[in-house]
Amino acid sequence: MPREISAGAVIYRIENGIIYYLLLYYPALSHRAKKDYCDFPKGHLESGESDVCAMRREVAEETGIKDLKIVKGFRETIKYFFVVGEKKIFKIVTFYLAKTSTKKVTISSEHTGFSWLPIGEAVKNLSFSNSKKILKKANAILTKKPALEKKKNKIAKALILMSGGLDSMLAAKLLMAQGVEVTPLCFKSYFFGSDAAKKAAAQLGLSLRVVDFSDDQFEAVKKPKYGRGRAINSCIDCHLLMIQKAGEIMEREGFDFVATGEVLEERPLSQNKRSLDLIEQRSGLAGKLLRPLSAKLLRETEVEARGLVDRQKLEAISGRSRKRQLELAEKFRIKDIPQPSGGCILTEKDYGDKLANAIKIKPELDGNDIQILRSGRVIFEGETLIVVARDKTESEALPQLAKKGDTVFLPENFPGPAVLLRDFRCKLTAAQAEEIGKAYLLKFTKKISDTFKIKVDRIQ
Repeated sequence: MPREISAGAVIYRIENGIIYYLLLYYPALSHRAKKDYCDFPKGHLESGESDVCAMRREVAEETGIKDLKIVKGFRETIKYFFVVGEKKIFKIVTFYLAKTSTKKVTISSEHTGFSWLPIGEAVKNLSFSNSKKILKKANAILTKKPALEKKKNKIAKALILMSGGLDSMLAAKLLMAQGVEVTPLCFKSYFFGSDAAKKAAAQLGLSLRVVDFSDDQFEAVKKPKYGRGRAINSCIDCHLLMIQKAGEIMEREGFDFVATGEVLEERPLSQNKRSLDLIEQRSGLAGKLLRPLSAKLLRETEVEARGLVDRQKLEAISGRSRKRQLELAEKFRIKDIPQPSGGCILTEKDYGDKLANAIKIKPELDGNDIQILRSGRVIFEGETLIVVARDKTESEALPQLAKKGDTVFLPENFPGPAVLLRDFRCKLTAAQAEEIGKAYLLKFTKKISDTFKIKVDRIQ
């Protein structure tokens, strides 16, 4: 019978007196698992390689971690069978326990994510019973050591994502009421701004941080990993991106955790239980991502377990009713209550269709291309974009958006709309562009004299 020999490691680090274990997320493999699974880093022994050397090499390749200190006396072996095609293979994996001071993890292409988790969460996340047993044995050894005292009387610092809606304001208030030092963080992009968040933060007496992640978000919109909503909105991917970037700031600047105003089941795509769990796992913030408004309905986080916040003083809100939020708004004396709204133009099907069409023509759209799709009556003729102003304000603004290669058409001696023509693939001659642009200007003009004049300005 064929045999495979592998080696792996239960890797841990200690932060603020808490032991965190490193788990990797693997995609489904037909001969080993029918669905995605979670396990320790491990891999095959190469010819002439010892268990320890193979373990160190595999950990470095799969996680980027190289500063391992092996704990003496821990060496656990598991054995099992799996089938490839018609072959039954006997597998032996030896695990070591190793400490690291490295927090940053760089996963390989073989994995889909990672998490640093305390013992309770780590045991729950592991997919296989034999791995759970190994982790419990490792933890039993480590917790006998005396170097794990918690820091007391520490003022917790939270970075909270603030959209400008009531939910994020209430999440901030719940934390502030417990003495947490809260810093609101807003992301803006080509598709939504930060004005509402600025207004909300000001009402709370907080100073807002704004991060522009337009280009990164656009990449997520073009190629979402987790699907779309009814329009072109890739809500899970975009929210995951924001959480990941917030996590980077948290790590860099010494915040204790990241919080959001998410409410379980309030939004069908991005705030169901599965999506919330996925975002927490894939963001690398498992245990450090708190949703104060629905915390009592979700698994206890490390933030709560460490006593940085009191779980009993958080909420258990679920669904789309706003009753409890309005009660809390009154309690916290929030007078200017924002009205519920998406705020993101990607959720609008009409705009989504325009953007999808433009991406199909020119995947490398820039910020100006994206903005101009919101600037008037948008028409596509093949690979050419024509934008016709709908009123005086748009007629004045449209020429300001023109860039090199565009042609702008303006009525000189009659009332009519400004027209902008953008040939995405530069296939039109100047004469062809002029013919098309003039035709659309005249088409959307109500009254035309026999002596009409149209100014044509080709941007060089």
